[in-house]
Amino acid sequence: MKLLRTVLAIAISVSMGLLSGCSNGDASKETSYPSNQADENRHNESDFVPEVTDGSISLDEASYSGPHTYIVKNGRCYKGFTSFALFEDHGHMGLVYEDGSLSKDTYGFDVGNSGDETLLTVDRNNGDGIIYTSSEFCMYPVVDYGYCLGYEPIDFDEVNGIEVNGDYDATAKALAQTGVSLRKNWVTKSQTLQFGRYVKFLHSQTPSSASAGFYKGSQWIDMTLQVNLPYYAYDSLETNNLNYEDALVEKTKDGYFKINLDNVSPGIYMIVDYDPSSWEYLPIEII
Repeated sequence: MKLLRTVLAIAISVSMGLLSGCSNGDASKETSYPSNQADENRHNESDFVPEVTDGSISLDEASYSGPHTYIVKNGRCYKGFTSFALFEDHGHMGLVYEDGSLSKDTYGFDVGNSGDETLLTVDRNNGDGIIYTSSEFCMYPVVDYGYCLGYEPIDFDEVNGIEVNGDYDATAKALAQTGVSLRKNWVTKSQTLQFGRYVKFLHSQTPSSASAGFYKGSQWIDMTLQVNLPYYAYDSLETNNLNYEDALVEKTKDGYFKINLDNVSPGIYMIVDYDPSSWEYLPIEII
């Protein structure tokens, strides 16, 4: 269950030379002389500053920004944080493996709200890095991720035109036709390992959809299941948090701290940033 996954654009504007005119005293005759375009261009080049259009900021700007974590690429800082919500209002879940066994640990299970969340890549071979300006840094290993519906599905009577009558196995088989799998996790009680209940969710490796229908009383309801919201299950226990084991903080006097990723294994991670008003999440892939 490990998987993989920025865009720089620069807009340049060049000013045009203007034509200047003069008169020889004869109102009916006028001669125009073009300005020296080459000289004008040479003058403008020295004053030209490219416009940054990719949302990044400089290291200096990051140093006096609020408490945030940034991905650094080519000397530019990318924030990239997105809004996530707890799946079904549960902060911690356990994974159910293919053989039906339950994971021994619980995990944070958060779902993107918009579907536009981007997995940023930290390529250490190209000199990419991570800095932060907050009082603490938290990075958790992701154990499972993909796309989901965002809520627990109801028992359907029909999926993709196939009668399933609420049966779990029949529903899973019908969903598989469009690349969607029916999975379940287990919910803990009070963030303990005590079993609470199973929670069903639709999973896909890429954004997908399926058709479904069910009876509400005697009324038939048709719906489209959009399995396109990214989710991440990550180990949020401090004993397994790389922040406390292998990710070393390198202090600087430039207004930010660097994260030493030399001993961090390649993989998907979730950075959680907290300020007094909100939680922010940054899913990254370290290569």
